[in-house]
Amino acid sequence: MTRATQGVLLTLVGAVLIRITVDDTYLRYVNTWMRWPVLLCGVVLVLLSVSDLVTSSRDPRSESDGDEDREDVAHRVPRAAWLLFLPPLVIFFVSPPALGAFLAERATEAPPPSSGQLDSMLAPLPDEDPVEMGVTEFFVRAVYDQGVSLPERRVSLVGFVSLDEDGHWYVTRLGINCCAADATVTRVVVRGADAPPRDQWVRVTGTWVDGSGTEEDTAPAVDAEDVTTVEAPRYEYE
Repeated sequence: MTRATQGVLLTLVGAVLIRITVDDTYLRYVNTWMRWPVLLCGVVLVLLSVSDLVTSSRDPRSESDGDEDREDVAHRVPRAAWLLFLPPLVIFFVSPPALGAFLAERATEAPPPSSGQLDSMLAPLPDEDPVEMGVTEFFVRAVYDQGVSLPERRVSLVGFVSLDEDGHWYVTRLGINCCAADATVTRVVVRGADAPPRDQWVRVTGTWVDGSGTEEDTAPAVDAEDVTTVEAPRYEYE
């Protein structure tokens, strides 16, 4: 791998970072606030690679030493370094999707919310019917507030479908603090309706199953009145 090839690699990585921020693909991998840092990194990498190529082309040593210098560099850099081209090429041409049911069925549950998050999620519910509510908020109200605000209230939850070994299906959302590597799962059992295809995004309208989630061995559950398929949101994490 020559110096010029290393410059091409930097350019490729930078171009990929710029591309995924322009078309919102970055939202599959990192949090929303990281848009500008990722874009800045991409621009810096492209500028560095172009600057390095221009500098090396003007270096008189590159003209005097010729092929010998390039051959020495090629010997000093392991051939395995060519594998560094694979990740940016995969992202550029394939764009792996956001995390989904495969991870949700294997990941750990979301950690307990902080006191500040609890206060925010346990604010009085609006009068609308059904109440638009995040899966995480529903989970918190059922588990950490013992379902106090949920009886006799119809809720509308949006998430993707995940399954378990016992045949239950869940409306599910994943949460990230920084990036997909730290993803945690929050899911609510759906009762009274057949399971849509795995990973399908759905809107579940129904009521809290009284007592579910209030015991350590039970998961929060919703008794579904209606389940409809929906498009995945622009940002798929909660």
